[in-house]
Amino acid sequence: MGLLLGLYLLLNFLIWTQLTRQIESDRNETISAAIQHSSNLAIALEQHTIRTVRDADATLRLIKAEYLQQGHKLDLNRMLNSGVLSVPAFNGLIITDSTGKVVLGYPLRLVSLNLNIGDRPFFAIHKKTPDSLVMTKPYMSRSLKQNVIVFSRGIRDNRGRFRGCIAIQLLPSNFMSFYSQASLNENDILSLISPDGITYSRRTGMKESSGENIRKSPLFGHVGERPIGNYYARDAIRNIPTFFSYRKLKFLPIIATVGTSESDVLAKFHLRAKREYFFGAAISLLLFIFLLAVFIAFRERKRTLKVVKVSEAKYRSIFESSQDAILLLQPDGYVQDMNPAAIRMFGLSVMNGQNISFLQLFAKAEPEVDWVNEEGTGLRLQDNEVLFHCLNGGKFIGYISSSPLQDGRDQKNTLVIIRDITQHKRITQKLQNEQKRYQRILTKQIIVAQERERESIGHELHDNVNQILTTVKLYLETALQREEGRQEWIRRSIDFLMLCIKEIRSLSHSLSAPTLGTKSLIDSLQALFENVSDCTTLNIDFTVGKYRHPIGKEVSLALYRIAQEQITNVVKHAKATTVKVSLSQTETETHLVIEDNGRGFEPGGQYSGIGLNNISSRVKAFNGKHSIQSAPGKGCRLSVHLPHVDELELVDSDWN
Repeated sequence: MGLLLGLYLLLNFLIWTQLTRQIESDRNETISAAIQHSSNLAIALEQHTIRTVRDADATLRLIKAEYLQQGHKLDLNRMLNSGVLSVPAFNGLIITDSTGKVVLGYPLRLVSLNLNIGDRPFFAIHKKTPDSLVMTKPYMSRSLKQNVIVFSRGIRDNRGRFRGCIAIQLLPSNFMSFYSQASLNENDILSLISPDGITYSRRTGMKESSGENIRKSPLFGHVGERPIGNYYARDAIRNIPTFFSYRKLKFLPIIATVGTSESDVLAKFHLRAKREYFFGAAISLLLFIFLLAVFIAFRERKRTLKVVKVSEAKYRSIFESSQDAILLLQPDGYVQDMNPAAIRMFGLSVMNGQNISFLQLFAKAEPEVDWVNEEGTGLRLQDNEVLFHCLNGGKFIGYISSSPLQDGRDQKNTLVIIRDITQHKRITQKLQNEQKRYQRILTKQIIVAQERERESIGHELHDNVNQILTTVKLYLETALQREEGRQEWIRRSIDFLMLCIKEIRSLSHSLSAPTLGTKSLIDSLQALFENVSDCTTLNIDFTVGKYRHPIGKEVSLALYRIAQEQITNVVKHAKATTVKVSLSQTETETHLVIEDNGRGFEPGGQYSGIGLNNISSRVKAFNGKHSIQSAPGKGCRLSVHLPHVDELELVDSDWN
């Protein structure tokens, strides 16, 4: 009975030890995945905030420059509604004189309100300091009667005298508009916070707010130690345990934070843990029933011998066939028994009843094998990974697991199980090396793409914008030197400046991806072609055939980029006058065909450069097919076939 009970306790110990480790590992992995997800969201929130601030500042700078030239004659309504510049989504723009009185506004009703912002703190800042961008904390707007965030710049004439300021007010919800369609849990948190603890904008689930004071939050202690990181704490407003990721923005007094409640993160883990505990209890119960049956069998005299022999045979079968080394050690550390796997593992000959200690089985162990003396159970080996140097010169890495075992004579022995994990270690190391190699390759590719993008922007600015600005400079110098025809020279300078604005806008549109979730693929392509036609003499004929099947965002973006790349190639190299573009679908594929009447080229020749390689890479990324038909003097025909995404991908796809 004692032996059976000891075996039951040992097996239960091993089962529940492994089960507990597995559950703890699952919990740690679940938390790590949630933290990584929050970190990614924090990066996206940071980038969206920076873009919003930069767009607001660019609008302030441009309108300020126009106001210094035109004065009160500046038509803000025409300028902002004509599409000359792309402005962020704001809720009011004003220009004041040196006393703070609003002299120009958008919308026009802001002027009729006879507002004076001379008492606002940001106005006082502009009076004392040189021109700089000032961002306020949320406060009550006199025109909107709700909290707003104001971006402003001072206005000074060419003598440096203060002439007023220009300001844009944004609702705090504008910073969270990027996530308006996101599926957030009720306790998920996204927030933008000032360094002194006042929230610029905050979204909790689908609820938005601003202006809260969270100075007591441990966030600021973590930010003081490092600008980017993660931590676990109770939410400063709702007191809910939450995993937070944060990023302190460079050059802006803003901290972007994303939080997910502990209950949401571990909800599915708790369900899995319950199933694992149920499984462990079932195994323990089955093991108990089995051993109870054996005990009852021992009480039957006639079956005692048969049951003992069967049990011994089962034990010996497991002992002999096990791939792990199994050793039974006496209280003095000498080997009482070992299985064939242990003999092979240590490179020994058959024991033949030799009386040797466990430490004599190998030449050296790194680290040294430690013995643990537990009161009431005797000696056992410390669980650990050990590099064994065998007596025959071989070596292997083994994981030791041991437990005390008391036999029928009340002798306290030790059961040792050693698993050879050498191959597992090698595979793990190889996988880590491959991951590092892949990361290096990916980093190089990102750097090459960035340099290529910068070179392209540099060429565009030098070849187009710089030339136009040089012409404007010459016209203005002529106007200063000649009284006759001065108005004409100034008018020409303004025309060329408008052309420069158009070129920069065109460059901005070509570098920006289509707005996901707000335009379909067809609308985005139509806008691309109209923009190219406006900037060039190219006539683009766009037709849509049978197009009924929705496709995913990634496939749609790939088709858009392929079209953009090919149209750019035509404009730069083909000297074409007409381009025909067709978009259609079959049951399984989406087809895009672009054909021009340009000078053509030899496929695979000198014109098969980065542009066509980019197209080929995008097609291969989606397991698609493409072909290029061209010859000198006969134009070029690009045909692309991309397969539709599967149903799982369509669940989150809303841009088709």
